[in-house]
Amino acid sequence: MASGSVIRRGKKWAAVFRDNIGKQRWKSGFETRREAEKFLRTALHKVDKGEELLLHPPKKTFGLVCDEFLSFQTATKGLARATQDNYSRYIENHLKASLGADRLLTHINAKTCQDFALAHLKVGFNPRTVRHMTTLLKTILSYAVDQKYIVQNPAQRVKVPKPAKPKIEVLEPHEVDAFLDAVPEEWQPLFRVFIYCGLRLSEATGLCWDSVDLNKGEISIERGHFAGEFTRLKTESSRRVIPIPPRLVADLKRHRLRSKPSELNLVFPNEVGRFLNPQNLRARVFKPALKKAGVTKNVILHGLRHSFATNLLYEGVDLKTVSVLLGHADIAITGNIYAHALEKGLRRAIDTLSNVYEKGRV
Repeated sequence: MASGSVIRRGKKWAAVFRDNIGKQRWKSGFETRREAEKFLRTALHKVDKGEELLLHPPKKTFGLVCDEFLSFQTATKGLARATQDNYSRYIENHLKASLGADRLLTHINAKTCQDFALAHLKVGFNPRTVRHMTTLLKTILSYAVDQKYIVQNPAQRVKVPKPAKPKIEVLEPHEVDAFLDAVPEEWQPLFRVFIYCGLRLSEATGLCWDSVDLNKGEISIERGHFAGEFTRLKTESSRRVIPIPPRLVADLKRHRLRSKPSELNLVFPNEVGRFLNPQNLRARVFKPALKKAGVTKNVILHGLRHSFATNLLYEGVDLKTVSVLLGHADIAITGNIYAHALEKGLRRAIDTLSNVYEKGRV
């Protein structure tokens, strides 16, 4: 069992003790004897439990560690550009602003982290956003633990209310037909790609002709687009090959013949051959088409991807196949997002089996 004592050194107090292998350890600079004794009790308890004890942590500020973390993640994890931008925005606008970029890392405790979450909830931030920010905070502080800047992650037990699951609005098959009829002819191929292939917006706007094989009837998803440049895909599983139906093959052939050349070889460029502006696409094409089609649901552009997946599941396509087509990293992600479609599919499965039994008079 570890033992130790406190001693006076000049005008300060120090704790001295031996760890469980007999090595003498010092911690000095305490203003009072009580402070030194409190530290000694904690240190001896940690030594007896075999826990790591960081006696002289480096004087790192929270802001500096945030910057280190972002550089490390970008270099080693291959973060997508959009993810980098989200991290940077959360770090600069919220984490550093609230916790203090110049605050020493060792001065951040569990209460500091919990107060950060509660303060953002109190001023009206969406619980989902607060959850994202606190998750990022935990990840940054875990990085600090790995680098031996601190011993424990003070944000590990931060509590944030579980956000309500957002309702996913999708287009049903008859609404898909009405919507496509309302889309201007020159935009038909793009929106058919969304609806027939389930691409993310960034995947469609970053799609190049060298990734489209009209002879085989396939689209290869190899890159994305963000803020006017090509970007790497969100995850490795996002890299995939999607079969395209004959109708879409014919549409794309006609589209290629009448499209203006693009120096970037884009399938869906803007009028000067560069990347489409997502905001303009939503405001000038997508929303007017919904209105013209009489769709009153609050369907967003990403909802076309949700419609693709939901309608596949409604038709009995298995979850694994849908997950692969969507480029999800894990089938559980697909199951969680599209639980509403799976519930309807379960009912259809039972009804189908019932019909089989009735025909066979089991």
